[in-house]
Amino acid sequence: MTAAFVWNELKKMVVIDHEISQLRKATKKEQDQLTLAHTAHQKKVTALHEAELVIRTLQKEIDRGELSTKELRSQLQRKKNQLSSLISTKERLALEHEICKAEADLDALDTGLMTLLEQQELVKATLKKIKDEVAVSEQAIASLKKCTEDKCHECLEHIANLEHQWEALLPLVPENLRTEYLQLKSRIANPAVPVVSNSCGACFMSLLGQEVMSLSTRSVIRCRNCFRFLYMPDATTESLTGK
Repeated sequence: MTAAFVWNELKKMVVIDHEISQLRKATKKEQDQLTLAHTAHQKKVTALHEAELVIRTLQKEIDRGELSTKELRSQLQRKKNQLSSLISTKERLALEHEICKAEADLDALDTGLMTLLEQQELVKATLKKIKDEVAVSEQAIASLKKCTEDKCHECLEHIANLEHQWEALLPLVPENLRTEYLQLKSRIANPAVPVVSNSCGACFMSLLGQEVMSLSTRSVIRCRNCFRFLYMPDATTESLTGK
C-alpha cells in the first residue's frame, strides 16, 4: 500500500468529515433561526397579554369611576332639591357651598373618566395591531417550521449517506493511522488542516524542509506542535476533482 494511496483514502475521510460538520452546522443554523422566530413570536404574545391586562384594568377603573359619578350626581340632585326648601340664609349658604364642591368633584370625575376612556381606546388600537402581528407571526412560524423540518431531514439523510461512505473507507486506512486519526478526531473538530505558507493551518507552526518535501510526495505528515494531520491545498483539490 503506497503512501499516496494511504493519504488519498485518509483524505477522502477528512473531506467527508468536513462535509458532515458543515451539514450539522447548517442544521443547527436552521434550528436556531426557528428558535429565534419562536422567541420573537412569544414576545408578541406576551405583549398581547399585557395589552389585554391593561384594558381590563382600565375598564375596572372606568366602572368604578362611572359608579362614583352616578352616586355623586344623585347626591347633588338631592342637595339641589333640598336647597329650595331651606329658609335659613346660613343653611342655604352652607348647602350651596356643598353643591359647588360636589359639582367640582363631579367635573373632576368626568374629566378622569374621559382620560381613562381615551387611554383605553389607545390601548385597544395597539392591541389590534399586536393581534394582527401575532397572526402573521403564527403563519410565518408554521411555514418556517415546515421548511426547517424538510431541510433538516434532507441534511440528516445526507449525513447518514456520508457516514456510510466514511465507514466504507475506514478499512482502507492502516490500523495505526486510523487509530491516530480517530483519537484526534474525538478531541478536536478539525483533525486535518491545510498547510498555509509552509506552516500548520491550525497552530501556524512552521514546517521543516523535509516535511514540505514529504507532503509533495503525498506522505502522511502530522504537525509537530498540535499533531494534526497536514495536507497541501492543491493535493486536496485534486482529490475532490477526481484527478
